[in-house]
Parts: sequence; structure tokens; C-alpha cells
Amino acid sequence: MSIFTLSKFSADTVRERAEYFERGSDSLASFYLGGASKHLAVEGKPAKGHYDALMCGYSPVSGESLLSDHRRKCLLSPRSVIGFSTSIGLHKSLSVLYAGLCSADQKLFLDGLVVASHNLFAELESNGFFSSRTGRGGLARIDGKAIALAYVHCTNRALEPHLHVHMEIPNLCRCSDGNWRTLAGAALYDRQSEIGRIFDKHLMAELGVTFSWLKDHFWSDDRGVSIPSIPAEVQDAASTRRKEVIEALANGAETKLEAAYATRQQKGEVDLSALTAAWRDEFSSAIQALRG
Repeated sequence: MSIFTLSKFSADTVRERAEYFERGSDSLASFYLGGASKHLAVEGKPAKGHYDALMCGYSPVSGESLLSDHRRKCLLSPRSVIGFSTSIGLHKSLSVLYAGLCSADQKLFLDGLVVASHNLFAELESNGFFSSRTGRGGLARIDGKAIALAYVHCTNRALEPHLHVHMEIPNLCRCSDGNWRTLAGAALYDRQSEIGRIFDKHLMAELGVTFSWLKDHFWSDDRGVSIPSIPAEVQDAASTRRKEVIEALANGAETKLEAAYATRQQKGEVDLSALTAAWRDEFSSAIQALRG
């Protein structure tokens, strides 16, 4: 299944995070998500400086302050949460599928991935995942529309095929009364597995329409979507990072996340054209076999 992870970060890391995403040497696409983006008139690819502005509570277009001075002061405190970093990692079989497609089909796959991301965010908003607390003691709850800066990346730290979507969510939402407030993020934390399943549902719908020959190869259960007809040895060839994480767990790491952090290498600059060409040489025969 697609794995949804969520972490929080503070103001002292915003500039470093912005530089990483703006550099984006293995980025296939970047775009805005969420109903609040329409109110800010942002569309297309996030420009340089947009990440910093939104995380600090300003409109990236007009520079207008979205939050009161008091709320911004709270957000900028070193101990406060200024944003939420989420990532949706596709099942390895889907990353191998992308790696083995021709360039035109890779573009269609990417289009489907972007649409699925928009549909996921819209469903989360409709089902009350984004809200804020108001009133004395924060006892009242008010629904809202959020905004996220999304980045589709295609490699893991070993430069193997690993499609994943980063959704960087500022700690604010536009509430139904028109005011901007900080997010109540409990639903995002408590329902991470559900979010992964919702994304899989939308991605399978998009890819099933675009690649009709895939419909008979999808496998969907309560753990999500995969393509088990791509042989295990083919998937293993693109999974050395998984082996590193398993070894770290065996050597004392307490969680998969801890093991991943302990073993990951710094990502350098990536020649994406050369890398995707090499992937295609390695995996295209396995994908061609799916087509029959």
C-alpha cells in the first residue's frame, strides 16, 4: 500500500526545508493542494520564497498577513509547530512500473499521480480532517480548508525508483467563518493508515483509466494497492534501501522510522534524464510482460 507518514517541524528548520524542496533535483512535479489555495490565488508550481511565506503565515502572492500578530508570534516560537511534513510513498511495485514505462507513459502516470493527490486532499477536507479549535480552552471546533505545497520525488537515498509525494502543510487553515487559524492536527495523526488507503483508491482509479491493461494486475486489500504480478526479484532489485532498514532494525533500531533516519544518505544532485533512462533499460522488459 501507499504509506502516509506525518511529522511536525518548527520555525528554525523552515529555511533549510525550503532550500531542499526548491532545489528538487529528483522532483518530477510541484504544485499546490487544498481549498485554501484558491483564496490565495496561487496555482501552478510554487515559486521561490513561497514555502517560507506560507509557513510564516503570509500570502505568497500579496505578502498579506494571514494570522494575527499573536498567532504568528506563537508559531515562530522554537517550541511551536510551524508546519506538518507528510509523505505518501507508493508501493515498490508501482515505482518499478513507473521506472519501466516509456517517457510518454511516464508523463501519463505522473498526471494521474497529481490528480490523485488533488482528489485525496479534497476528500480529506470534505471529511473534516482539517479544522481549528476556538472558544475558551479550545473546546469548540470549526472546519476549515488547508493549503499544502506538494512535491513529487522519484528516488530513494540509494537513487533507486521510489515514487513519493511530499505534502508540506503550514500550520494554518482558512476556517468556514473566513478567518485563518492554526490547525488542529489530531485527525492527520490518528488516521494515517486511512489516508494511505484513500490515496491508493484515487491513484488506482486514475491509472486504471489511463492504462486499461493494468486493471487485471492491480491487487487491492485492506493494506492498499500493489501489482503482485511484477516479480519479487524485480522489485527487490530496486529495494536495497529496504534491506538497509531491516538490518538496522535487527541491530537495535526500535522503529522503522528510526532505522530509516539512521541509514539514510544525503541526497546529492541527480541527473534525472540519465537516471530514468537507466531505469527504463533495467525494468522495461518486466513491464512489457504485463502488457502481454
